[in-house]
Amino acid sequence: MKYLKIILFNLTVLFILILIVEKSIPYFTDIDIGSRRYLIIQEYQPNSKLGYMFNDTIYNKTIDENGFTIDPDHFSDTYSKTIFFLGSSNVETLYIEEGKRLADLTAKKINLFSEHKFNAFNIGKSGLNSSHVLINLISNVIPRKPDYVFLMPSNDFTYLTNYGSFSNGPKKHFTELNFYNTLKNLKDLFIPNLYILLKSSFEFQVPDFAVDNDLKINSFDNLKDTDLKEFENYFRSIIRLCSIFDIEVIVGTQFYNLEALETDGVVKANFINKKINSLVKKISEEESSILLNLDSLVPKNYKYMYDGGHLNNLGVDLVSDLISEEILKIEQND
Repeated sequence: MKYLKIILFNLTVLFILILIVEKSIPYFTDIDIGSRRYLIIQEYQPNSKLGYMFNDTIYNKTIDENGFTIDPDHFSDTYSKTIFFLGSSNVETLYIEEGKRLADLTAKKINLFSEHKFNAFNIGKSGLNSSHVLINLISNVIPRKPDYVFLMPSNDFTYLTNYGSFSNGPKKHFTELNFYNTLKNLKDLFIPNLYILLKSSFEFQVPDFAVDNDLKINSFDNLKDTDLKEFENYFRSIIRLCSIFDIEVIVGTQFYNLEALETDGVVKANFINKKINSLVKKISEEESSILLNLDSLVPKNYKYMYDGGHLNNLGVDLVSDLISEEILKIEQND
């Protein structure tokens, strides 16, 4: 016991001395305590199973070890090809039954007719813009060596209107090491499962309008003055990077449910779509990616969307048909 006390005493003294040195460093160097930053990867907790409720319906969401949403009942390590879905909530299709979401249904339809079977991975997440998609592509998608990527940009106009750059605002790419983030990291390290369980017990709510509140921008002048060059650069980089890594890209244009919008919202939606989709079409053509003009192909009503811009079951069925048809054309010609 005597030796144990001596060891504990010396460890305590050592710890105190380390803290003294740590706190005194800024007075003798340019190092600023607490200024260290790290990159945020926008993804769900890997190896988790989420359960959540909306409108009295319980939905499940299965996340694999790499942070991708998958359909566990139609997934196999023996399948030789993959398609990854990148974007925000309108790609994620959160409030659709597991197995019937956009990625799930697309893979099933391809596998009915393709000799090579496909696994589908969805990295869509509400609120993401093209800068997050690029980071996810580099850090998590490309290392998986996908054959196809489906990409539908959204939230870009809102973010650039409100914050001027993807590097600003609440969804910027770096976070600082501080007390709050330290507690969050400890939570993620020690009680990730309990946190997810408690979080998923609360009912998720669909936003009032789709595409991350694009239509809640008060000033129409702000929309007209928004510089989309940064979006153009990021979006082009995504497609070009896929091309470098021999990934076939299918691009979908943005759409709205005009029946869900007030007159002012319709005007804003039409303005945003014209600006964004014209750039999407231009870049897609110049970079030789496959373009699905979903803005014209998806009817703009409640029959295909459950709110201002998120697909319902019928909408998912339609869009998954369009994506799978394009992939099957390529597969049959190979």
